[in-house]
Amino acid sequence: LYLLMSASEDWAREEQRVQPIYADRVRFEDGCRAILDERGYPYIRLSGSWEEREAEAVDAIRLLLSRTA
Repeated sequence: LYLLMSASEDWAREEQRVQPIYADRVRFEDGCRAILDERGYPYIRLSGSWEEREAEAVDAIRLLLSRTA
């Protein structure tokens, strides 16, 4: 299961990192999604705040693990 982070306009600025512009982040997300779709890899797209993304990821992983148990 791949966790695909959606591009968002509210990027957390960090002093030591160069932040790509929003359009570049969207292009990167679209490219990742295209590769995942092309290869048939399972993924979920995480969106919202960091807390919401974390909760979505945890829920998806728990569901996956419950199916394999």
